[in-house]
Amino acid sequence: GAGGDEISADDAATVLEARRTIDSRCGGTARVEQPDVPGAVGMLIQVIRENGPEGVYETGQSERAERLSVVGRDVARQLTACGAADQATRLQRVLGASS
Repeated sequence: GAGGDEISADDAATVLEARRTIDSRCGGTARVEQPDVPGAVGMLIQVIRENGPEGVYETGQSERAERLSVVGRDVARQLTACGAADQATRLQRVLGASS
């Protein structure tokens, strides 16, 4: 389809949780001492693999829908900026491989 399919609620929750973890590591609001960034990236990769990069992720509050490929690239940029370039590379690899 042109638009890509919306991912399941469970997958959306996984993406949200992963992004929160990465935000807490990269956003300077580290509530957690050592957020599990590799684990969070692994969760994102899993969702992207299962749904494909065209999968559509809808953020609950804002009713904004984004493709997983866009989410993935945003997160990869964020990771690179905060010194986790190795994790960004993992994410870019799965995006590159599946497009």
